[in-house]
Amino acid sequence: MSLDDAIPNLVLSETEEELIREIFTNPLLKKFLRIMALNDAKELLSLSVIGNDKDTLAQAHAVVQGKLQVVSTLLSIEAPQSPQSN
Repeated sequence: MSLDDAIPNLVLSETEEELIREIFTNPLLKKFLRIMALNDAKELLSLSVIGNDKDTLAQAHAVVQGKLQVVSTLLSIEAPQSPQSN
């Protein structure tokens, strides 16, 4: 069994891609994503060096960094380009 058999390749149509861009460029969703990122950053800042060992802190940092990267990626999605008339 190949990897492609186990994990099928999914492709979005142009219409589906446009819809995704419309959703992720919605100002309310962008605000929500920024709130999530802020809360994750606050969580990381609130971890006590005194109460946690370095492995726990490193793991927490890695988790929050991953969350922030995902949010950053979602926030970077740009609005669909409207077709230009000639």
